Amino acid sequence: MSDLPENKREIGATAVDIVLIPPALVTDLAIKINEALISASGDNSIILGRETRIPHISLSMGCVPFSDMDKLALLTEKIAQKYLPIDLLVKGVATVTTSSGERVSGIDIIKTPALQALHEEIMNLVNDYAVSEVLPEMVYLDSGEEILDFTLNYIGNFASRSSYDYYSPHITLGYGEVKKPEECVKVPDSFRCSDIAICHLGNHCTCKKVLSLHSVSSEEDL
Repeated sequence: MSDLPENKREIGATAVDIVLIPPALVTDLAIKINEALISASGDNSIILGRETRIPHISLSMGCVPFSDMDKLALLTEKIAQKYLPIDLLVKGVATVTTSSGERVSGIDIIKTPALQALHEEIMNLVNDYAVSEVLPEMVYLDSGEEILDFTLNYIGNFASRSSYDYYSPHITLGYGEVKKPEECVKVPDSFRCSDIAICHLGNHCTCKKVLSLHSVSSEEDL
């Protein structure tokens, strides 16, 4: 998987997020709400985009040895062929308080049996390859950027605190609270995902870069 930066290959493992990519309509809406949150709060720690820090629904996180990344991609492709396209149901837009006291908004997704089954299969796959230690060097950081304890802790604790029975699917929108109803009025009740991506994790557990994309064509775009 040659898309990894050269210095990341030398480390031996990289922090990955295997995610569902929403359709363009939902991606663009998430970016628009993110821009409104930044404008209101002044906090631009998370700037969503179409090429980097892309909106997503996490299925699994972990740090995988570079030597196993090709096998991870191959097996992810097989799972994608099994489950995609997948229809997701939207619960609504919600704001939560993190352990550090910050307010973060997101689009909550209903945990349907199909989504839970996909999550668990991807989790089991990552668990087969993941190393136990999460190091700052495994995360995709910009030049001069400092790793956050939140990022390392969230990646390290994802398997025990955010998966299986604790899985809570969502699309992170950014820091701050969505207060204007018109910002959420266009959030659809459901949408169809036809893409799973393996992404290199950045600070704030953003999908900083897509390392591999696994798509199954869909005739219908909900």
